Amino acid sequence: MLLVRQLRTAGRVALVNSRLRYTSTLQSQKEFPQLSPSTVQTGSFHPIAPEDSHLRREDVDAFTTVSDKLSRHTIQAITVSPHKHTKMSPVQSAIFNLLPSLVDNHSKDRKDLFVKSKTGTGKTMAFLVPAIEARVKAIKEAGDAAGDNEKAKLKASKVFANSSVGAVIVSPTRELATQIANEAIKLCTHHKGFQVRLFVGGANKGRQLSEFKNGRADIVVTTPGRMNDVLQTSPMVREALSTSPMLILDEADTLLEMGFKDELNAIIDHLPSHPTRQSILLSATLSPAIRTVAKSILKPDHLYIDTVPEGESNSHAKIPQYYSALPNPSHQLPHLLRLIAHDQLTNPKSKIMIFCPTTKMTMLYSTIFRALSKELPTKANVFEIHSKRTMEQRSRASELFRKDKTDSSLLVTSDVSARGVDYPNVTRVIQIGIPPSADQYVHRIGRTGRGDNNAGRADFIMDYYELPFLTWQLNQHNIIDNPAKEFVKEVTQLAESSGKQGALDKVNNIENAVSDLISQVDELAVRETFASLLGYYMPKAGVLRTTKGVVIEGLKSWTTDAMGLEKPPYISDLFLKKLGLTDNRTQKFGNRDRYTGSDSKEYYSVAQKNGGKDRGLRYNIDGKQKFRGPDKGTLRSEWDKRGLYGNRGQGRPPSERNKPELNANEFRGAPSFSTRNIGSRSNFDRPNRSFDKPRGRRQYMTSAHPTRAIYKPNEREDSQKPKKKLTRRRRREVRDFNTRRKVIQDSMQK
Repeated sequence: MLLVRQLRTAGRVALVNSRLRYTSTLQSQKEFPQLSPSTVQTGSFHPIAPEDSHLRREDVDAFTTVSDKLSRHTIQAITVSPHKHTKMSPVQSAIFNLLPSLVDNHSKDRKDLFVKSKTGTGKTMAFLVPAIEARVKAIKEAGDAAGDNEKAKLKASKVFANSSVGAVIVSPTRELATQIANEAIKLCTHHKGFQVRLFVGGANKGRQLSEFKNGRADIVVTTPGRMNDVLQTSPMVREALSTSPMLILDEADTLLEMGFKDELNAIIDHLPSHPTRQSILLSATLSPAIRTVAKSILKPDHLYIDTVPEGESNSHAKIPQYYSALPNPSHQLPHLLRLIAHDQLTNPKSKIMIFCPTTKMTMLYSTIFRALSKELPTKANVFEIHSKRTMEQRSRASELFRKDKTDSSLLVTSDVSARGVDYPNVTRVIQIGIPPSADQYVHRIGRTGRGDNNAGRADFIMDYYELPFLTWQLNQHNIIDNPAKEFVKEVTQLAESSGKQGALDKVNNIENAVSDLISQVDELAVRETFASLLGYYMPKAGVLRTTKGVVIEGLKSWTTDAMGLEKPPYISDLFLKKLGLTDNRTQKFGNRDRYTGSDSKEYYSVAQKNGGKDRGLRYNIDGKQKFRGPDKGTLRSEWDKRGLYGNRGQGRPPSERNKPELNANEFRGAPSFSTRNIGSRSNFDRPNRSFDKPRGRRQYMTSAHPTRAIYKPNEREDSQKPKKKLTRRRRREVRDFNTRRKVIQDSMQK
């Protein structure tokens, strides 16, 4: 059901309610010059409009039905060259049928648009065409205002085109902005003199400004960060943008999720105000934050276009979705390879996107997949995209993957490729670990099954502690369980029946290939990836319905079981505090087991010098051991181990938790802490506070071994007394007093 509504302050008034079905996909495009962040070529883009309800469905879907609404050059670019489309998608039909009055400055139908549309439905062309048509009309009106003289008209049109900006399109990522600019170039192929300007990070800003100054800016495509930077440093751009009559926000929900609200407000402040400016907002979701932004940016009488059929999810229902909860991290890489092999054996032209949660993990896994590519039934070309690569490298990898025609290709990427970027014929999307949000899960799987591509599939791989994300955040999605053990049999049978030479042998050898490679993985790369995963997962402990300690243990298990480290990376107390984990009484995140160790000297706390914080202070921040020797404090670890703090058994190994505690005769030196204060930093922060200072008439002292601590009321050996350090003033007073006393004594003797 295609709904086109007009939002007014009193409510929504339905304008059109007609049945439509997306019956065609955009056909494959021939090779065309692409726009990189450092080049400028012709192009344009613009938002979409609703359709007329009196048209029949078969007529509405054809571009011939709107040929009289669009300029001749635009129709030629869409239906002849470089595109050869014959059918419109619902969102294109909805917008194109609003033309030309939608972009007519003198028409009462010139309104702002709020478009809700699924990914992969051709919405880029849908908003680019109105932008181009508005620019064509504005240039023509500027020429007509010069009078009847043809030379004067031509000169006036040229001056207007060179001194003004047609439309400003804001996109959340560099990749999506570059894709929009390239699509705009194709649509403006036959419009003489049209040029597109691209402002994105990762490219030379000086060159971008120089090209902006020396050419036309019919369409400006930008990311919010770069445009905000340019506006602050370039008066030329500020002045030019003040003439732009159109603003388009693509993937507005992503712009807000990425925290670009302030940058968007800064950009809008430099644009003309209503009613001069026409705004188009596109989003895949309709969250409260999006509604708030729409109220502040769009006019009160804006049009609302919803091309998501009623009752249908934003994710394509035709995409089969599977999840695999791995019993152990050691299954991760073998299962990933089997998923890739399954896709290669199922699709003659396998094209897979693999999403990783962090940049470091993307770098590590892309290296691993390149090394293991030869162990697959079909050797795959592996590409990688992440924030550590330059814009030129990312653009090149994106273009190579898009144009890859081999039997198998892999794109290992972070979330920079999750939204908006169109990669044709993607056969499978694999997600490793939980995505940042449920919406991001939808956008990731939207990279496959686009248009009429029915070969798409989505796989979600997670560890045991990530399962709550599935049950709580993705409970509205029909995601099928795909156990790793059963999938082994499925892939083996598929390889056997495929008849592909060597496929069965390679599938059966996956485990051995992974084991051989893991022994060669760089330990530093694993540790850096572990640190990045800590930063990613720790804030999500609440979403996972678990504790941060469980998350840390799961990630440590990944480093040893999946990546082959002998010992998990050490985490200092200082780093744990930064992550928000400060409970040191039940957790010990180090390289060694807290209940085992070598020399007992390393367990003694440094009560007098370090406040008794024995666990973290056995190592300093850089991980080096610092043993202070015995007789400096009490063995707190032994108290935890033997359960001397109470019946709760904090810190006691499972084998000893049910053993009876020591009575007072066996251990009389244990501090009288209540169980609720166990591990409280206040008991260990200051030197001698817990162990050496008297409490009432009682005081505690300790020997080298905790179980031999002695209880002595009102007694203290001189050797155990702490030496009091005198201040300079006190030393002077003592010296003066001793001098006076000596003088008095001498006088009395005389």
